Amino acid sequence: MSGSRSTWLAVAVLTLPFARPAVDAPGFEIRSTLQGAQLVTLVSAEGVVTSQFADSAHPEQMTRQFIVRYTDQSLYGVDGSARHYTRTTLSAQLERSHARQQHILGTSPPISGGTALPRGATLRPLRDKDRIDGIPVSAYSLTMPGQAWRIWVATSLPRAPAASLASLAALVPVDRASARTLAQIVGYPVVRTELRRDSVWVRVLETSSIRRVLVKAADLSPPEGFSEATPRPGAPGLRERERRPASRTAWARRSACAGRRNRGAVSSRSPAAP
Repeated sequence: MSGSRSTWLAVAVLTLPFARPAVDAPGFEIRSTLQGAQLVTLVSAEGVVTSQFADSAHPEQMTRQFIVRYTDQSLYGVDGSARHYTRTTLSAQLERSHARQQHILGTSPPISGGTALPRGATLRPLRDKDRIDGIPVSAYSLTMPGQAWRIWVATSLPRAPAASLASLAALVPVDRASARTLAQIVGYPVVRTELRRDSVWVRVLETSSIRRVLVKAADLSPPEGFSEATPRPGAPGLRERERRPASRTAWARRSACAGRRNRGAVSSRSPAAP
């Protein structure tokens, strides 16, 4: 999980809707920096929209945007350069996420007893507290093999609807011991993330300001004049492999074949013995 991608997903809060049109609602504007790119996030009881401004030549132009509209389950990914967008729903996102996890599970090496390697991250509350423009934020540790993160969550800002939280939590692969902590913070905005490197916390996402604003219903739709992109077919066989994960026997067979190929390649490159 790369720093920028995982942080983008954390900032873009996913959730379920209620079947009614979105309306103007009081909310908050969060201004942040993600590895040099500017982010502006609007959150309200109606949804979330995160806009990225990463073009240094035209800093005022939006380059990417992610929209979550609670009222009809819509999720939009917007490409500011191409002036188009894609649309999906949370239920479809959940289905793809589950299929992806099953695919990974099916292609993972077995351990003793034939079970898969554990993949859930560990989420724990920390004592660290801070404030950004008077808004309290709390720190949590998120650890996984080879990585340690400290994430800061603003639990006083608008949260995703209560009916959606269990579905949202299903998108975050944590271990069983972390499920209760995840349930307490899922659906709230993440305002700061830090990655542990050489005993030092390196900030990946940093929020500079949080202020009250009116989030308009139009903010929760793609910009006017943008067109919907035609979905591009996936790689041949990929969706089928995700739906039918490989067995442990198949994994072992592929590994053995790869090993034989690698040994052959090494042998062919090695100089002859004197």
